[in-house]
Amino acid sequence: LQGRDNVSYAELAMDADGKFLALRVTTYAAMGAYLSNFAPFVATGGTAMLGGLYMTPAIHVNVKGMATNTVPVDAYRGAGRPEAAYVIERLVDHIAREFGETPDAVRSRNFIRPEQMPYKTKTGRTYDTGEFERVDPALLQQALLPYARQGFFAVRLEEAQRAVSHLPWVETAEVRKRWPDILEVHVVEHRPFARWGEARLLSEQGRLFPAEGIEVPANLPELAGPDTRVSDVVRFYNDTREMFAPMGARVRSVELDARGSWQVVLASGTEVVVGRDHAGERLRRFVRVAPQLLMQRVEPLARADLRYTNGFSLTWGAPGAPAPNPQPQGQS
Repeated sequence: LQGRDNVSYAELAMDADGKFLALRVTTYAAMGAYLSNFAPFVATGGTAMLGGLYMTPAIHVNVKGMATNTVPVDAYRGAGRPEAAYVIERLVDHIAREFGETPDAVRSRNFIRPEQMPYKTKTGRTYDTGEFERVDPALLQQALLPYARQGFFAVRLEEAQRAVSHLPWVETAEVRKRWPDILEVHVVEHRPFARWGEARLLSEQGRLFPAEGIEVPANLPELAGPDTRVSDVVRFYNDTREMFAPMGARVRSVELDARGSWQVVLASGTEVVVGRDHAGERLRRFVRVAPQLLMQRVEPLARADLRYTNGFSLTWGAPGAPAPNPQPQGQS
């Protein structure tokens, strides 16, 4: 038994700037005197990797299987992929010598760029960076390794997927098998939109997930409310943010208590008690006159209570006092 027995002829076209235009490879692959199950795959499966890590707009591959009087070919350490890497990299080295360049210069000029990821090659493979913003690659590898070692037919995909899904910052995970020996893992990270209460985060997809054991990004808005009212809280936060933006004020937190009463805290520390009824109308009325009121006072605004039919009450802090840090409280 032998792992491979190929003769390959490769041609690479380039433009005047030395960038790859097209690759053509013809391979004569010995199958041996007897055809094993994997012999055709050894010769053809690895051809998908012929593009290597390079931007090559066109690739043509022709593989001819040859019956010979030698021992059969079968999969052994790589099964076609090392041959593909050998062909393209030897070709790059040859080009560098022909043009008097270093191999590194030829490679760097034609590498797939990070901003092009995910990149689909002309042989059908999709490359991606695998560079997560928040998911720990070491934890991901640790979670998957026991399943990868089980072998292609023994892998229990549901268990592997569950193990990945439980990792910090993982929003969704999908684990699939692809013949003959590939375990594909697709992970979507949580993208945090806001803090939710004291111990959780809210993703941009509207999903709540625990914040324990993870590094929480700074300057996230702080939202709170019943879990069944997530969409209402986010909508109210977006509305208040737009209302206060013309004043140059940033909304730091929004809370909806169990009684349905709203409370807003600005980045300055000002507490705005909105109440339960006509919340949007009350806020718009306050925002219309707040800039003029603030210009007339040197003291910082500590609290605005909007729960009045025809107006609101204001509480001012001492001049030069630090911004207040109000604690959430129920309102009617």
